[in-house]
Amino acid sequence: MTDQELQTDLLRRVSLDQEARQRVEGYSEDARVAEWAAAREVDDDNTAWLYAVVAERCWPRICEVGEEAATAACLLAQHADDSTDLQLLFHSR
Repeated sequence: MTDQELQTDLLRRVSLDQEARQRVEGYSEDARVAEWAAAREVDDDNTAWLYAVVAERCWPRICEVGEEAATAACLLAQHADDSTDLQLLFHSR
């Protein structure tokens, strides 16, 4: 994967992440069960993808993907709540 491809994927994935969260904004998990389940699916997919990226090429750096995409990687890592071991790995990179 080239730096440009990684940048494009990061920005696309963070957009999906934010869209999923906007659908549940202001609601507890009980109020919108289906929407929260969809948000968790997005998180799980992004977490697995980010882990594969980090395993293949290390953490996406600003000099490789730009500031916006590097920030997107941080947001995806923060939303890996169901994978705290991976969150620790991401934050150690």
